[in-house]
Amino acid sequence: MPPPFREGESLLPPIPVAQLPTGDRDAAHELIVEARRYGDADNWSMAFDRYRAATRVDPSDPSGYGGMGYAYGKLGRPQEAIAPLLTGIGLDPRSELLWRRLGDTYAELRDWDRAIEAYDRALEIQPMGEAALLAKGDMYWEMRQPELARAVWQCGCDAGANLMCRRLDAHQP
Repeated sequence: MPPPFREGESLLPPIPVAQLPTGDRDAAHELIVEARRYGDADNWSMAFDRYRAATRVDPSDPSGYGGMGYAYGKLGRPQEAIAPLLTGIGLDPRSELLWRRLGDTYAELRDWDRAIEAYDRALEIQPMGEAALLAKGDMYWEMRQPELARAVWQCGCDAGANLMCRRLDAHQP
């Protein structure tokens, strides 16, 4: 597996696997909190490293896998994001966030059918999920299917999502 960073990025040495306390949920949670802080600072290499460490400490926690997938995407490696996202979904098939991120990943790869399927699963879990509706509408717009995009945004607008109302207004014929 190639290193989880791009050429020229600074990266502290990864946490040695032997130093990770296996099965310690609190330690895994702390690693995830650290990873989020690195992500907030736009240091996705370090975020990835912490998410990966969290999956080794507590392989039963889907958050670490979801974070790894998201970090892969932020590092410009969407193809590699799929496996950890699917692992996370396997651990928590009712996670709207993981399904939506999988949809985002497939959309970035222009695998439209799989993106639609993932967004639809996210919307089964959270029927008026703003983020999934917005992403699905944006994907249809990118696919040059404006009628479908507007229909999705209209659903969100009808449910009171102001952002989708604004998106719909901005994309009227």
